[in-house]
Amino acid sequence: MRTSSGLLGVVWGTAILLAAVTAFLARVGDSPYEPHASDQPQKFAQEKQALPPDVEPSQKRQPVADDEFKSPLLRGLRQSILESEAFDKAELSDSLLDQLRDADHLLANIRAENMAALRHANRQVRVGASRRSPNIVLISVDRLGWADLGAFGQQTIKTPHLDRLAREGIKLTRFYAGGADLKAARWCLHTGRAASRVPAARVDKFRLREEQSTLAEALWESGYVTSFFGLWENSDRPSAHGYENWSGFLKQTELKSGFPEVIHVDSAELKIVDNANNKHVHSAERLLIGELSAWLGQAARQKRQFFAHVAIAAFPETSPSDTSAAAYRGSVEAADATIGKVLQELDDLNLTSNTCVIALAETGPSRLWQAAAAELRSTGPLQLAEHGLAEGNLRVPAIIRWPGRIRSETETTELLGAWDLLPTCCEVAAAMRQPGRLDGVSMSAALTGGKQTRRSGLLYWEHGQSDIGQAVRFDTWKGVRAAGNRTMMLFDVELDPAEKTDRAAESPDVIKRMIVKQ
Repeated sequence: MRTSSGLLGVVWGTAILLAAVTAFLARVGDSPYEPHASDQPQKFAQEKQALPPDVEPSQKRQPVADDEFKSPLLRGLRQSILESEAFDKAELSDSLLDQLRDADHLLANIRAENMAALRHANRQVRVGASRRSPNIVLISVDRLGWADLGAFGQQTIKTPHLDRLAREGIKLTRFYAGGADLKAARWCLHTGRAASRVPAARVDKFRLREEQSTLAEALWESGYVTSFFGLWENSDRPSAHGYENWSGFLKQTELKSGFPEVIHVDSAELKIVDNANNKHVHSAERLLIGELSAWLGQAARQKRQFFAHVAIAAFPETSPSDTSAAAYRGSVEAADATIGKVLQELDDLNLTSNTCVIALAETGPSRLWQAAAAELRSTGPLQLAEHGLAEGNLRVPAIIRWPGRIRSETETTELLGAWDLLPTCCEVAAAMRQPGRLDGVSMSAALTGGKQTRRSGLLYWEHGQSDIGQAVRFDTWKGVRAAGNRTMMLFDVELDPAEKTDRAAESPDVIKRMIVKQ
């Protein structure tokens, strides 16, 4: 049993450590680097009253979770406090932990501000050819089948706005998602890398990490202003990955069947009072389009080149109550209507002629909607498979419109994918620098009628958690090793897009090439 003097010694020891941490933070706070003041528009309500007037800041406190301390020193102090019986008996543990949380939050903010200031000092100045590069708008729909659009052969589902975009630009008919799983697909899209590059992790391996370079960061560093609108499902926020501003939702449950009770605008969490208690007054679409309109208007007046990512959540990952063909059709048509409103905003602000618009699906239909997709022939001649690596799972519709550079009503059959977006956007933006070790290649030559850059490696996918299935593709060939299988199936997907005839036995040389290059 500890004596009272021993207890006082422990208390004073921890107090001294906390004082040292506080002094250290004070010194860091006196850093000569001035935190970068964003020249982006302020909150949407100050610029244009698109959020309802009864939206109010949420008073809910968001403490840093005990297992999310970023400072190793503070993590060690936390552990000491938790293991101390003396602190527990003296009822000091909770207050000390609160102080540690505040200190960790402050230190993380200072570090982020100083890093932003350093990065801002090295930011590209938009002069010369780079000053003439276009704005870029990326519109991603979470899930669509390759043939869900009228422009790709759909007869039942009506997609007039995406069909218009296809008429005014180019269709990418052999464009692939980064994976059948949404997290994998998004990771590849943001990083420009294939799934084989993801860092090893026991859980949630496809979450974006702070040290990983992203599409938004590359464009921000090249001098673009950047913003995200929509559903962001990652362990942190878009602001940690290159987006100066963002408006939207951090998890699917916040959407509340399309009528959310909260919306995040930069660092603020705002309550939608009229939507409380399951009322349907202000839709998520209305809120996001209003935010987008204000942000685009500000960027246009400042004559700043911008990158905006609009992420549309058409199909919830949680089990929906209705998975009929009619519900599937309604979800696709609603996504198309939202895209129409985004295009209309560009038209209304006279931005269309100098904006490159990229519209694509992040991945193909999920298992929940497989029957509806089959009834509507959403993947055309391509098949969906339980192993998640078939052409119907991975090949998705993609369209790019760039007035004056891409001819209207054209298409490319080049093998392209989500990982190619980062290097492509960097070339379109005339960026002086781009992240290294990318698996993607710029597809701008294929888009403008030139000779496409040759890809040095294979297209690669994986699917699953502990037992991973894999697929690779080059030329007309595609190899698939489903999870739980030791052998690889081989298909000529140009002659056999439904992947019905396994040609592995008759083409061992092709199999060997795939295994060696993988």
